[in-house]
Amino acid sequence: MQDHVQESDRCVVGGVQNSIQSMMDLLTCIRGIFISNPKDFWKLSLLSFSSVTLAAVLYCFHIYRVRKYLFHFEKLLAVIPWSIRQS
Repeated sequence: MQDHVQESDRCVVGGVQNSIQSMMDLLTCIRGIFISNPKDFWKLSLLSFSSVTLAAVLYCFHIYRVRKYLFHFEKLLAVIPWSIRQS
């Protein structure tokens, strides 16, 4: 993530990332306090799944914007055995 960040600013970027991660962890604990009924556990699970999915989608958009591709298909094809590729 920090490949294009100047070396002098990497600690700042890492500190901000750590702060955001700690804030989200605290938010998870607060949600657990407010939604404490075991019958409502599905709400916490849905919120957690939605947050992780949104983070993955945003990361994929960022990677595609920077690299212009998501996968190295030529490296993936090199791993597949020839018997499968010829079928």
